Amino acid sequence: MFLNKLSLKNKLLTVLLPLGIVYSAAVAYYFFDTSDSIIRNTTLESEKKNSAILKNLIKEHQNKALIIAKIFASSPFVESAYLNTDEKAGSDFLMNALKPQIDAILSDQDIKDFQIHYHKYPAKSFLRTWTNKRFDDLSKFRPTILEVAITQKPLKAIEFGVGGFAVRGIAPIFVKQQYVGSVEFLYEIKDIMSLMSSDKSNAGIFNLVDASVAETALKKEQIEKFYSKKILDYYISNPNSDWIKPEELIDEETQKLIKSNNELQIGSKGNIFYSLNPLFDINNKKIGYVAFVKNNEEMIKSETNALLIKVIIIAVLVMIFILTIIFLVNHFIIKPIRKATALAKEIAEGIL
Repeated sequence: MFLNKLSLKNKLLTVLLPLGIVYSAAVAYYFFDTSDSIIRNTTLESEKKNSAILKNLIKEHQNKALIIAKIFASSPFVESAYLNTDEKAGSDFLMNALKPQIDAILSDQDIKDFQIHYHKYPAKSFLRTWTNKRFDDLSKFRPTILEVAITQKPLKAIEFGVGGFAVRGIAPIFVKQQYVGSVEFLYEIKDIMSLMSSDKSNAGIFNLVDASVAETALKKEQIEKFYSKKILDYYISNPNSDWIKPEELIDEETQKLIKSNNELQIGSKGNIFYSLNPLFDINNKKIGYVAFVKNNEEMIKSETNALLIKVIIIAVLVMIFILTIIFLVNHFIIKPIRKATALAKEIAEGIL
């Protein structure tokens, strides 16, 4: 046989080195075979954590919005503005008087895009701080304002409007102990979600709005402009990044889950992972979803490279281990045996 002609050292090399290569290959196969599922599970867990972070951010901003709304409801300028029989003059006076307070809030906010809206009883716009549009009827699509008019108590809620889903804190306004209207401070959810990712190139959002809610709050041309696609009974907003394709992400299985329950939905397509976070109104009715989408291509590539390095390190360590064994066997076993054999031979031949 071929092995019989080899020295013990070479026999060890011939046997152990292939075994080491086979072992390294098996380790590499195992790692890469399971890497996809490991990375996927890790990413899905990350999406669950993002959803929990979003819930906490929404609660935090709901509380903040209500506190600020109460401050603006008790402003010393409110009484004069509401008692003015000339609504435009009263609204202009209030806007000019509030400007320093608004500037102060702007200087101390993580989110710079917020809105303050004063209403007159029962649900009529009195002042929007971000636009000149005023005095329109809000009763048909703003149930939160009507709720405050009925209960005359403050509330915080998520509600859909022309700007999309918003976190609102609404406080009642009393003049001479009479309820005259309310004021709301609101953050758009898309701005709250921007706090979750500083890298806008690999993260984005879009909304799914209940069709009946959207058709009540928006005009037909607004829906066609901002919510051009529809899945089931939901209009899909235009995503804030071109690489996001909502209709490709929400497959038939996800659509069934959306239709059958009100739970958080997490899914993926290739390297794109997303979470659909359900939103509920003041009556705990689901009014839609806000989707947080993340392109994890760079992260997956980084994880794969890290895995490759680990496999290479393991292979190198296996080879070093094998070579070390061969060296030790050769140095402490084979060489002494050779010396002893040579000595015995010399003795047998009479060489002392």
